[in-house]
Amino acid sequence: MNTPIDTLTKRDLNQKLASPLTEAQLKKTSKEALLARVKREATLRSRGRDRVLFDVQPDKMAMPREGTKRWKLIIALRDGADVERLQDLLGWNRDTVTSALYADVKACGFGVKREGGVLRLIEA
Repeated sequence: MNTPIDTLTKRDLNQKLASPLTEAQLKKTSKEALLARVKREATLRSRGRDRVLFDVQPDKMAMPREGTKRWKLIIALRDGADVERLQDLLGWNRDTVTSALYADVKACGFGVKREGGVLRLIEA
């Protein structure tokens, strides 16, 4: 049984990859291999299930100084933001954003939970 993704061209499948192949690599790769890679990446992304990443530490809770990147991060999380939104907002790469969640937000005493791919601040 064909699914809509099975009907895509090699170029369309390549665009769905996190790291698209070069034109030369694309020519050497079969459509089946690309399809398998796209499906594997989709499975890995879906593993980001809803959960509390880390909880509030009331004894450490302190709002950072207004205007700092740490402050912007906490405000964005309070409103709900995904990692891509945080990357755009702060000008950081994905690894820096995820590191900041565990280092900076945790250091301020706040918690973070993931709900449907959106990260939210836990304040109390």
